[in-house]
Amino acid sequence: MDPCATRARLARLAILALALTVLSGLGVLEARSVRGGAPPRVAAVAPVPGPVASAQASVPQQERLPVRVERLEVRRGDTLAALLRGRGLSGEQVAAVVQALAPVHPPRRLRPGDELTLEFADGPADRGAHALVRVVLRPDVRREIVVRPAGEGRFTASVEQRPLARVIRRADGEIEDSLFASARRAGIPAPVIAAVIREFSYQVDFQRDLRRGDRFDVLWEALVDEDGREVGAEPFLHALLTTAGTPREIYRFDDPAGERTGYYEPDGRSARKTLMRTPIDGARLTSGFGMRRHPILGYTRRHTGVDFGAPAGTPVWAAGDGVVVEAGWKGGYGRWVRIRHGGGFETGYAHLSRIARGIRPGVRVRQGQVIGRVGATGLANAPHLHYEVFRAGRRVNPRTVELPTAEALAGGAMTAFASQRDRVRALLEPPGGSHETVARGGAPGTADLQVKQ
Repeated sequence: MDPCATRARLARLAILALALTVLSGLGVLEARSVRGGAPPRVAAVAPVPGPVASAQASVPQQERLPVRVERLEVRRGDTLAALLRGRGLSGEQVAAVVQALAPVHPPRRLRPGDELTLEFADGPADRGAHALVRVVLRPDVRREIVVRPAGEGRFTASVEQRPLARVIRRADGEIEDSLFASARRAGIPAPVIAAVIREFSYQVDFQRDLRRGDRFDVLWEALVDEDGREVGAEPFLHALLTTAGTPREIYRFDDPAGERTGYYEPDGRSARKTLMRTPIDGARLTSGFGMRRHPILGYTRRHTGVDFGAPAGTPVWAAGDGVVVEAGWKGGYGRWVRIRHGGGFETGYAHLSRIARGIRPGVRVRQGQVIGRVGATGLANAPHLHYEVFRAGRRVNPRTVELPTAEALAGGAMTAFASQRDRVRALLEPPGGSHETVARGGAPGTADLQVKQ
């Protein structure tokens, strides 16, 4: 055989073997791809439940990292832009979030105590990236402002109602020092206590009538968020205050006709009188009505009102509905407001640090409206409210003057009130059943109530 032909044949065989090897290798790779399944497609992967699903949809399942949640409380001096930059957002992201938020809740409305939540969906681990999923701002207990990505670096904002549950709570206890402090120790929220004090201030002189050992019992609706946190409270439903063995009981009434909302005694008489005996919250009586030695002038003369010591700036309320007849500076009284009420009564408020905006002669005010702030203007050596009551033009003792009741329910209003009163009584003393109580937050004397029929 010709050696040259032999070498050519061997070369062809080598080339053929090499080709077969390459083709065989390709076949193995193709077979492995089929047996292992096609690479996962994002569109075929089920989205992760919840608000992060859309932001994570573009990240392969095996590369996703958990969502990161950061909760912040706004402090004095904070700005939204600074808070966002402090959590690693770029300048472009910060600007886009602020721009989206501005139409529904301008960032300048941010207040100390507001709650801000940032949610991030971390990107692929090998890239170190992270995506902002949501910004949630809670300006009050009922609403939250939600900012979400809208694609192409833009964001959208919406106002949403928070899913809050109402839990009926009840607390009772014995007064050891002040009603406010004792009720706080029993677990009653401060706003609820303030409302109870305000409603009873028409009947009770909190400086003279309360004694150690007196008792209180309050029923209210707590607002609980999705995490089980108590975030607020509705107006209280019932309160019982027992002083010197005498019980005083009031129930909330929401008139279905929309004509009135307030608190009434069990027989339908209003808890409110025409005037409040104590038109200030949390004050202490420092000087009574009658003859006394003036602390600045140094001689004895008649004290024509009562003094309530309180920190400067404490709100002062209008003691009743009426019309402002004087508002301004009045000699030794300092900043002074005088209001004319019905039935021949007038009230005066002296030594105010400032008079509330809009309070001027001729303006109508409502009972409980803030008309000024406690101060020490005029002849005063410490912040306090000097309070006077006039009847038929003569000054009378605010603590002992007989005051008429504002109103009593009748007809359909009384029927509606009785129905609401009896539903509350069923919570207090359920007929044929008992209270199922579950302690909340470890507060002594406090429990959630459910009626077991």
